[in-house]
Amino acid sequence: MKKGCLNMLIAALFAITLTSFAVPAFAAKTRYLPQKATRIYADGGSKTKKEWKYNKNGDVVSSPFVSSYTYSGNKLTKAVIGASALKYKYDSKGRIKEDYYYYIKESGALSEAIGYSKFRYDKNGKLKSRTIYELPDNGKKFVKAGVIKYKYQSGKLKKAERTDLKGKPVVTVAYNKKGYPASIIHRWDSESFVQTFKYTYGKHNTVKTVKVYADGKLDYTLKYGAYKTVKGKKRPAVIPVEVDHIVPNEELISIRMIDF
Repeated sequence: MKKGCLNMLIAALFAITLTSFAVPAFAAKTRYLPQKATRIYADGGSKTKKEWKYNKNGDVVSSPFVSSYTYSGNKLTKAVIGASALKYKYDSKGRIKEDYYYYIKESGALSEAIGYSKFRYDKNGKLKSRTIYELPDNGKKFVKAGVIKYKYQSGKLKKAERTDLKGKPVVTVAYNKKGYPASIIHRWDSESFVQTFKYTYGKHNTVKTVKVYADGKLDYTLKYGAYKTVKGKKRPAVIPVEVDHIVPNEELISIRMIDF
């Protein structure tokens, strides 16, 4: 596959900055899950509806960017994004150890893997780094494409940053005290693009609204409707979500970031 096509595929897979997370610890007994949201652009002339659907266990089965999720027990094994797919492998402790991405053929079958990531954890079980590998133009052997490193403060995720092979930052995500993304800096060549997020909150640390700024100028506002309450058996939070679905950092553990 040519590099240009691969970059387009990765961009489709991770549009805007697709966020995925997996937590070895169990999620809270009562969870509050977003169901609907409206994106209102700053010019007031355009609105976009967003919707999340869940199964009886509270596992997301479809979301605004991801058309379907497949589970084995309480582990996410596959996510379909447009004409692409992600598949996950786990270690003996129930943590994601590798993810692989593919494109979907016209027949519905998956291609050979065109990229993958390896996850490393610290002694406390927190995600330490994620090394990304991609298939070059000759398609013969995977090559290292970058690394995402995660930094914590008082046990909470404070920063996630993807660097290139020279150690130069490509994308940096900083988090606020509640564990929500506060800013995302995208860098390429000599340019950069900064997104910042301002929130209003409801009960149980749920988000009511998010104002999203692009280089300091209001781009759009997300307004969330009623949340779905899920009670009962505790389940590991293993759900990929988009930046548009902001979640607390006790659930957020890894971010897949691309160089646009």
